[in-house]
Amino acid sequence: MSQPLTIAQRLAMGFGLVLSLMILVALVGIQRVQVIDSSLSEVNEGASLKQRYAINFRGSVHDRAIAIRDLVLARQPAALNEQL
Repeated sequence: MSQPLTIAQRLAMGFGLVLSLMILVALVGIQRVQVIDSSLSEVNEGASLKQRYAINFRGSVHDRAIAIRDLVLARQPAALNEQL
């Protein structure tokens, strides 16, 4: 017949189990954070190019809007021809 575990042995086993679960949760968390970090890096690389295109497009639209405004506000034929 086997001897029952002492209180100290049961406490040690419980503490070991809790400690091993905490380590497991920490390792899984670290792995998930690395996956998220790599995904965000990929998204950021593609987004910077699109952001640059959007900035250039916005500047182009702004310049055209100013040109149309100046064309509409031109009162003299010389200024009108200059804008055209």
